[in-house]
Amino acid sequence: MEGKVSPEEGQRMVDEMHDELFERIKERLPLSDIPRVQAAYEMAAKAHAHQVRKSGIPYITHPVAVARIALVELGLGTNSIIAALLHDVVEDTDLTIEDISKSFGEDVAFLVGVLTKKDDGNYKVSKQIDNFKQMLDSIQYDIRALLIKLSDRMHNMRTLGSMRTDKQMKIASETDYFYAPLANRLGLYDIKSELENLSMKFRSPHEYERIEKKIISYMKLHQQDIDDFLAPIRETLQEEGLHCRVYARARSVYALWRKMQNSGQTFKELEHVHQVNIVIDASAGQGSEKNQCLQVYSLITDLYKERPYSVINYIDQPKENGYQALHLQVMTHMGGWAEVHICTESMMRNSQQGCVLDRTESIDKWVLKFKGILRDIAQSGAEGGFMESVVSSFYNDDIIVFTPKGNSIVLPKGSSVLDMAYEIHTNVGNHAKFARINGKFLDLSFDLQLSLLGAGQSLQQKDGSVVVHKRNCPEAIVLSAKDGDSIVDVSLPILPNRTYPTQIVINSVDRYGLLLDLVNVISNELHLSIDSLHTETVDYIVTTKVKVQVPSAFELMEAMRIIEQIKGVEEVRNV
Repeated sequence: MEGKVSPEEGQRMVDEMHDELFERIKERLPLSDIPRVQAAYEMAAKAHAHQVRKSGIPYITHPVAVARIALVELGLGTNSIIAALLHDVVEDTDLTIEDISKSFGEDVAFLVGVLTKKDDGNYKVSKQIDNFKQMLDSIQYDIRALLIKLSDRMHNMRTLGSMRTDKQMKIASETDYFYAPLANRLGLYDIKSELENLSMKFRSPHEYERIEKKIISYMKLHQQDIDDFLAPIRETLQEEGLHCRVYARARSVYALWRKMQNSGQTFKELEHVHQVNIVIDASAGQGSEKNQCLQVYSLITDLYKERPYSVINYIDQPKENGYQALHLQVMTHMGGWAEVHICTESMMRNSQQGCVLDRTESIDKWVLKFKGILRDIAQSGAEGGFMESVVSSFYNDDIIVFTPKGNSIVLPKGSSVLDMAYEIHTNVGNHAKFARINGKFLDLSFDLQLSLLGAGQSLQQKDGSVVVHKRNCPEAIVLSAKDGDSIVDVSLPILPNRTYPTQIVINSVDRYGLLLDLVNVISNELHLSIDSLHTETVDYIVTTKVKVQVPSAFELMEAMRIIEQIKGVEEVRNV
């Protein structure tokens, strides 16, 4: 959380941020454009002169930080940086769009206009939905306004700790529901991943911290094994004259949490907590980028046994957001399966900066398709379901399907046979009656691949009733994202002498005294009342189901953490 700062400290922070921003500007923008950017900074600084953030820091630090993200992390140009510096002046000060147009031109004024939230009280659906729609409509012109808004959202999320809890829930839910999927669709993987993690961190801090600690513990425990696995790869690639970065990194907290929710697995059951990246410097001129990736693949599978059917070729079949890499799994010397991603430096840059790079047909194709979807939604008049339509159309993972002629079609996960028919051609969709997929006779409503929802305290005022949701509840996230002003934070008090029944399932390796240790920890160390206990042993695996009374969810999570430390215990979960 940002701490309160004195005026002197605030000014020092402003000066440092200004100087650092303009050092970066000198590296990335034409020198002739710097006076215009400086003029925009001075206009913003004067307009926001008497405003401070919740932490007491001068407000001008926010547009400066947004401009820096837009410049350094997204690589946007001069007009976009000027718009980032001015993105809040019309909404929060006396300056108008006309003032900006006179000083910096119509292009900058357009961008600031898109970024300015409507606040006239006349909303077709809700303030949040109308603002989402306003931003999405800007894609009819270009996508720079969306990218500046992503920069704005990124800085707000990085500094969300200074906000009230209900505001944290509203902003984090918008991020999880709208902005992170948008970043993913635009090919901005790093932005998407950080937004997802920050959203979860503020929505479910205890669960986030629990998984984060497990990841840190896992990486420490397995670091030597990882180093032993990577060493032969590095040596072999060097001997072959291939210049590569070879490293392992843990998957993000959010990614692992989502995988646990979708699969029903505990953390210990997860197969790929980390992944190995091999990034090739393809500038040495040793054939095409694809051939160099395939050469690395060949060398890796000479060293380690490949898992059957594990190869996914995203080089020939990129994701719709332009992501390219070769994925495979190989067996480690410890007997487990390691996930390996092979790509070139340019492919890596594409996955980080996505649509910002002038590089592909895929983003242009996606933008064109996006415009068509927005147009269809508008024509259908489905204002109430606008966001649902957008989300279902674009913000799911991709699947690839093939026509009988071998042509590939990228669709959102959960698409039906009819969706595929219309993707082939409008006439095919209009006249389709049934389909035959992999030899099976199927109707047009059949899901090509079912989508899975993630799942983990907010209060919703609705029709005179009060509905309480957990902060990580999918419905709470959607409600907060779409109508966050009606969401109120509530902390249910821990009542003295009040407990709640729950069941803990413990899977362990059998040993002498195991049950005695479990009961001792639960009863004597944790002081939990045991209502019932059932244990069953199959071979050497012991499954123990314990019904206990707990005062709160916090005590339950702490109890599960302590039980996990008992010798022989492999996993603990709450039912």
